[in-house]
Amino acid sequence: MRPPIVFLGVLLVVVCAARAEEGPADSLGDDPARFDQRLEAAVLHRDVAFLQTVLSDDVRFTHGTGAVWDKHEWLEVAPKSSAIARTLDSMVIEAHGDVIETVGHVGIKTSDTKVGEYHIWYVRVYARRNGIWQLLSNRTVREVNGPQSGR
Repeated sequence: MRPPIVFLGVLLVVVCAARAEEGPADSLGDDPARFDQRLEAAVLHRDVAFLQTVLSDDVRFTHGTGAVWDKHEWLEVAPKSSAIARTLDSMVIEAHGDVIETVGHVGIKTSDTKVGEYHIWYVRVYARRNGIWQLLSNRTVREVNGPQSGR
């Protein structure tokens, strides 16, 4: 019986270490390469509690349509999202100490038959405030409806 117990103990240590590197479930963690991934996952899964923590109180979300949301508006709409898939790619990170800018592309599929699929290109700005990373700005700089064969 000893080998299975040892295996389970090692597995538990590995899982805990992986979670520690990732950061608490209610934060972006400390790896800028994962900030956008964690934000996209929260939006897809309508995780309002996570968004409440990682969106700064003065966050601005500028849509491709020109609409601008504050934190309250973003949190109000988040649970109503029709997204069924959000695929992040082409991300570039620019670090400036306690400020990080990310630029990337997200392919979004929705359950809304009128919308279907669309693509956004964005610029995001994160800042470390009071020891945690938060999103300050999310700006869609291009939005294209329908599937994209080449960008």
